[in-house]
Amino acid sequence: MTTRPSRRTVLAAAALGGATVLSFPSPAAFAAAPRSWPGTGLPVDTFLGTDGNGNVFPGAQVPFGFAQLGPDMTGAPTHGYKTGAPVLGFSQTKASGTGGGMWGNLRMLPYTGEVTTDPATAPVTGEETEPGYYACMLSASGIRAELTAERLTGHARYAYPTTGAAQLQLDVTSAIDFGTKESWQQRPQRVEVHVVGDDRIEGLVEFAGGWNSGRYAVYFSLRTDLPFTTTTTWVGKRLTHGGRDVVIGAGDRVGITMTFPEGRTVSVRTGMSLVSVARARRTADRSARHFPTARRRAASLWRDVLGTVAVDGGTDGQRLILGSALRNVHIGLKDITGEDAPGGSQGPHYTDYFALWDTFRTVHPLLTLIQPERQRDMVNSHIRTSKEFGWGFDGLLAHSPGLTQGGTNGDVMIADAFVKGLDGIDYRDGLELMLRNAEHESPHPMNYGRETVDYIEHGGWLPMDYTGSLPPDHGGHGRTVSRTLEYNYNDFCIAQVATGLGRRAEAERLRRRARGWRSLWDGETLSVRPRFSDGRWADPYSKWWNAPWDRQRTDSAWEFGWFETPYYEGSAMNYSTYVPHDTAALVAACGGDAAFTGWLDELFDRPHWDGGFDPGNEPAFLAPWLYLHAGRPDRTAERVRALLSDSYRPARDGWPGNDDSGAMSALYVFSSLGLFPNAGQDFYYLGSPVFPEAELQTGRGRRLRIVARGTSESHKYVRGIRLDGRPLDRAWLSHDELVRARVLEFDMSDRPGDWGTRRRPPARG
Repeated sequence: MTTRPSRRTVLAAAALGGATVLSFPSPAAFAAAPRSWPGTGLPVDTFLGTDGNGNVFPGAQVPFGFAQLGPDMTGAPTHGYKTGAPVLGFSQTKASGTGGGMWGNLRMLPYTGEVTTDPATAPVTGEETEPGYYACMLSASGIRAELTAERLTGHARYAYPTTGAAQLQLDVTSAIDFGTKESWQQRPQRVEVHVVGDDRIEGLVEFAGGWNSGRYAVYFSLRTDLPFTTTTTWVGKRLTHGGRDVVIGAGDRVGITMTFPEGRTVSVRTGMSLVSVARARRTADRSARHFPTARRRAASLWRDVLGTVAVDGGTDGQRLILGSALRNVHIGLKDITGEDAPGGSQGPHYTDYFALWDTFRTVHPLLTLIQPERQRDMVNSHIRTSKEFGWGFDGLLAHSPGLTQGGTNGDVMIADAFVKGLDGIDYRDGLELMLRNAEHESPHPMNYGRETVDYIEHGGWLPMDYTGSLPPDHGGHGRTVSRTLEYNYNDFCIAQVATGLGRRAEAERLRRRARGWRSLWDGETLSVRPRFSDGRWADPYSKWWNAPWDRQRTDSAWEFGWFETPYYEGSAMNYSTYVPHDTAALVAACGGDAAFTGWLDELFDRPHWDGGFDPGNEPAFLAPWLYLHAGRPDRTAERVRALLSDSYRPARDGWPGNDDSGAMSALYVFSSLGLFPNAGQDFYYLGSPVFPEAELQTGRGRRLRIVARGTSESHKYVRGIRLDGRPLDRAWLSHDELVRARVLEFDMSDRPGDWGTRRRPPARG
């Protein structure tokens, strides 16, 4: 591991946001210590969570950049990477941490020898990474490849050996292969390739398929720093030597190969647009002309982002996971401001919501805390884009909504900003959007809005026999319980905004409806259970089930997978913990504090593969913190510490599940600092910090120092807390208290005390 800077240096650097104190580490420094970012105390390994189920993108990107450059391997999952697999090339667009996805466009592969449509592939060697940079050696050709990026521009540098003609293949129709789901495969619909000089190639590719509901087009303008000697276009296996133009519809694989003098180093910059070639050309021409310049700019942006959090102490592994997780939070959503379709820039614009179902719980609350200006732009983008559709979306990719996994959880994101006082947002427009989500039936609920008719008719719950968004031969009852819970919480969040804006009648109606989960509560099994519109419980039933409800249908009948089950990506017990607004009623329904504690213990003590607490999925993110509602901060400390130590490892397969656009990473960031948000409400739970000292930027030049005296693996229990020197006897803080504070001090012990056992967190149901 690398040598850490002193605590004084670390905290002073973070206090100033890194911009004036942290010096940019040179490439030579990275060769000696490739994962160390001086002044932050946080080393970063972009490969953590890449393998296994994490699907973390390990390549080059600036924070929230659209251009994501990295290797595509054979047999790889949604982010294109698979350790040790042969490399197909380096595409310019990616997604990180997702189970579904898109992109993998404009794949380049340098090689030597004769022009061919299928150059030899082999695993890469000698990989080097830092945030914003990736390099490797192509073992099939001996070419060294380096990648970096700007927001809408990909930069690559390829050093060719002195033997064999230098070729650079651009596969214009490349896309990530999603394997089994044919309906999700990205299929090229229109392709254009034009050679417009001896150093520039332009064109477009339009795709159908992927996680979005419509089509998307990527326009590009590629420019090389050396002129190519010739070009060869190809369609399928047909080569056209000297070819300069290809225009084709759906069907074949299409690309172009550029030939350069042997033994040279070629730099390529590729401007991209979702609107036009002209805009892609302008982007390319305004980008850095030299690869080292682009790399320095990328590193500067990452230095500032990583400077928002600083820590001292903890283990090498804990610091490495935290730094890597903080990086991951900033690579999921993509800033495509200026790429609005069809016109010019109309305000902040973000894409790659994969999906709000994942990110509303941790990613957006973390950005609200450490980057409020960025989060303000994201909320404004969501409101403005949703107004264009007429409905709130759960996923947005390019200019099309994606599949809706649960409720209209953009409502939670807007409410979270509202209750935390994030300014510069048109909340009245936001409220009108939210009310439309809540009160009107969407014409396409699999892509935006809600299914409200049966939900409203039954007073806030969906019956098993409702007329659903899935066709009848797929059950027609998809996600009845999980969407009831999410719709309930969406309604509660809308009610908060409505109250704050003086719409009291709507607020009261929505609050009543937000208690609809109680109609699905089965007092015998102590869980939320599917039932029919006539009141009958679904049977047979187990609260540990998360399989398709119709047990007679085979797995091969799953076209929609989790969309066909009463519980989306979770068991009944995992979902039974999800009533963030009505926790006091949940405690009472379980029989009081002691019974509720035992109920949670049963969830945590059962294996996740058998319906117990699932650390690798979002539905139960809040579960470890619910012990606080029963006066048991000791249990929260035990469960959260176990989650951090058992479910995260500083390894390529060290993530407990899909990173989900940074959701799993943000969970680690919050929990390791001793905080956790109840997204959509204005308070944070207080837990068990793993670092003796940390410092957190909280916007507008403010900073919060978190001190955990005596914290260790054994000293995980809080015996007392002081906020700016004043004793705090409760295990929660309001957002206003947190961002105004200067010092939050935890006194840690190896055994529980009575701190935090009397005053319970808010439960406003």
